[in-house]
Order: sequence, then structure tokens, then C-alpha cells
Amino acid sequence: MTNSPKISVVMTVFNGERFIKEAVESILNQTFQDFELIIVDNHSQDQTLSILASINDGRMRVIKNEENLGQTKALNIGCREAQAAIIARMDADDIACKDRLAKQWDYLQKNDKIALVGSWCLDIDEEGNSLRVYSSITDPLAVKSSLAVSGDLSSWCISHPTVMMRRDAYEDVGGYRNVEAKYGYPQDYDLWMRFMTKGYLMANLGEVLLKYRILPKSESRDVTNPLAAHRFNITREKVKHFFPDLEEERVLRLCRMLEFLPQENVQDGKKVSEEFDRYFEGYMGADSNHPAARRYQAKLKFYYLPMLFKTDKVFAIKYYFKMLSQHPLFFFDQRFYKKVIKAILTHSLSTENYSNFTNKVLSYR
Repeated sequence: MTNSPKISVVMTVFNGERFIKEAVESILNQTFQDFELIIVDNHSQDQTLSILASINDGRMRVIKNEENLGQTKALNIGCREAQAAIIARMDADDIACKDRLAKQWDYLQKNDKIALVGSWCLDIDEEGNSLRVYSSITDPLAVKSSLAVSGDLSSWCISHPTVMMRRDAYEDVGGYRNVEAKYGYPQDYDLWMRFMTKGYLMANLGEVLLKYRILPKSESRDVTNPLAAHRFNITREKVKHFFPDLEEERVLRLCRMLEFLPQENVQDGKKVSEEFDRYFEGYMGADSNHPAARRYQAKLKFYYLPMLFKTDKVFAIKYYFKMLSQHPLFFFDQRFYKKVIKAILTHSLSTENYSNFTNKVLSYR
């Protein structure tokens, strides 16, 4: 390895003794060899440091925090210490496929307009058993369109542990934003938003390059969770970026749609579709007339139908058939029907509760 590696792989860990060795070895055994592995230990109290000390490889560097600073600050430490012009992310409980670094490096070398690239991943359980392949969208224009909204469509259109990014772009957007949040902060969605508002393109490789371990954890997408409030305000920042003079009432109405929350009343439900069109076209800029962007624009509105049904059933049903007449293939969109089921089964809060949530999140700014 040269004094200046081509890739810096950044990993953070806290009490990761169960999976850390397998995660580290999956990087050290990559087919692409010109890299450094920076591991920021967040003051682990188990055998993590002992396990790392037993691994003898000059490409690995361990930074020990004297206290648990949280993942975001630890990531910024690791990225700040990186020597390479390309930074790859890796989590301490995941497994990188052997050619992950080689394929993402090759993609960035051939696509100089792309600032960040992720990949598909294979979800595995605690024992390493395969669960499913998460096949995220790949085309940069599709990723950009997906990031027009939040919730399921944005947070996971790029899987954070699969990311490889250009360091100059990462530094240009200010890195991960350090936010004091007792219940965590959506650091990935926040970073994607700032990449996007700076005009950087992002993509995914359409193949599995990482095994993503699913561990028991709380549901961060519950609107009663403070994490959802932070995500709502990131979305609000995005809207204000493109429409700085938009009245607060219209901003909040649009944010409810982008976060897949019901509107406060029938009138808001009828207004928000046209407002979304104006927002999407302003957001996409010169790409808004591309056929792929137009299809995605319609699809995002289609996905919001279950929420419109909560405020005006007749309007939502008419809108549903109007959409199908224009885009008949939407009838076979399984994701839409999953959203319908989710709206029925899990979004049991009343419209009044959602209204209270919308007002409450403003206190998180």
C-alpha cells in the first residue's frame, strides 16, 4: 500500500464484540487492496478492543474515544482522519462482499459526475441467515426523484453502510451534521439532502455488495418517535431551500405529504397535489421534463393516496381512478398496496393527533 491509499474505509463501533471480527475481516480480505481501514471505537466496555488488537494488519487504524460520543461525531472523527480522496462507509455488524470496494471504485472512476454510490444489500439476521435482497433504485435521476420526499422512499433509497463517496463532496456539504438528539438523529437522510441541495448526483450499483445485519431495534418511522420529528424538519429545510418565500402554512402542508402524513382537513388534501407538482418541478430543475422524472412524479403522488383517503374518501377514490387511467401499470404496483395496508393497520392515529405532531415538531428546530 502507498502512503496515500486510494480508499479510506470508515467504521464506528460500540460494544461490537459479537460481529466486529467478521466485519473487519470482510474489508481486509477485499480484492481491492489499496485502502486504509479507520475504526473509531466509541468507548466500548466489552471485548471489542481486545479483538481488534488481535488483528495484525498495517492497513487498520483504531481511534479510541474516551467516552461514547454517538455515531455521528464518531463518523466525523473517522472521516476527518481519512487520508484518501474516496471514503467508504462500513458498519461493525455487517459483512462486505469481497469485490465491494473494487466495483464501487471502478464505478466512480468511470462516472465523474457521481459524488456518491451505494449498492444493493442482502439482509441477514443475527445468525447470518439470509432474509431478503434489498434492491434499491440505481439510476441517478431515480435517486434524485426519490429524494424529493422522505420516509421510506428517501431514507432507504441509499443504504448508508453501502456508501462510497468523494471526499471533496462530503467536505463541501459539511460532513455529518452533529445534532444533540437524545433518541438519535437521521444522519443518513440529512446527508443525502445536503448532497442533493448542493447539486451532487448519487447512484446505486444494481448488485449485492454488502450483507446488512438486521438487529432488534425500535421503529424509527413511528410518528410519535422524536426521530420522526427530526426527519420532518430536515424535509422542511429542503422545501425552504427551493421555495424560501413560501408561506409557513403551505410549507407544512407540503411537508405532511412528503412525510406521508395525513393533511389537517379536506381543503388541504385537495390543494396539496398541485403544490407538490410545483415543488417537484422546482426541485428537479432541468431534469423535471425527463420521462423518467415525470413517471416518478406521478408515482410519488400515487403513493400518497392512502393519506388523502383519511381526509376525503370520495376525492381520493376519484383521484385513484384518474391516476390509473393515465398510468395503468400503477394497478400492479405492489408497493402502493403495501402502503394502503400500512395506512390501515399502523396509522391508527387520528388526524388531530397528526396535526398535534406537526405543530410539536417545530420545537425541534
